[in-house]
Amino acid sequence: MKLDVSSLQSVREFVKVFKERADRLDILINNAAVNAAPLSSTEDGLVLTYATNHFGPFLLTNLLLEHMSKSGTETRVVNVGSLSHVTADLDLDYITPHKAKHYIDSLQKNMIKKKDDLLLYQNSKLMVLMFTFELARRLKGRHVTVNCVQPGIVATRMMEDEKHFFRNLIMKLLKPFARGTEDGCQPILHCALSSDLYSVSGKYFGNCVEDHSLHPMALDEQMCKQLWRISENFTRLTDS
Repeated sequence: MKLDVSSLQSVREFVKVFKERADRLDILINNAAVNAAPLSSTEDGLVLTYATNHFGPFLLTNLLLEHMSKSGTETRVVNVGSLSHVTADLDLDYITPHKAKHYIDSLQKNMIKKKDDLLLYQNSKLMVLMFTFELARRLKGRHVTVNCVQPGIVATRMMEDEKHFFRNLIMKLLKPFARGTEDGCQPILHCALSSDLYSVSGKYFGNCVEDHSLHPMALDEQMCKQLWRISENFTRLTDS
């Protein structure tokens, strides 16, 4: 089954086919992400990094929740975050389609300097965490849990694809200390499979233990609700 999470249409088409072929879904791991992606907008008018890392998974998860509820036992959503979210500088006004083109133009003209491709990633991972916490509040009383996990520094292609000179140098220095992909997936599998986390929801984990290193916005319930409303509106979730 084909799925491009940066495309809202692709997400909808995938969910339709999945529901036709599968009678249940026990675990959903939202791991797809991009870092240092081209400063461009998607067919939906969203910044590519935000579309791939947040809006697509937001829509995918919500469209699959009803299917997950049919399993009869506890099912789990695991959102993969990043420890880099703590340095995010997120302005919710600039994640919307009608502001995306202006924002991208600003970035391309270096109005916010060279760090912005990384900042987009940091912001998107903060959005993932805020989405996790708000979804957990909305799922209370249902047999679906949702948690967010940061796997630490893992030697993936994201590390190799870094184009910025100084960050590329930092990545090269960090690589010997980074986890391999098999080791790096353990915190994610822990959240997905551990019996210790039965009924645990709305938490942020790192290295298989709860991580309390949180950006203040993630702890602001009103900001999380605002992000939810924005995401719901621009993914046209209520029309689904």
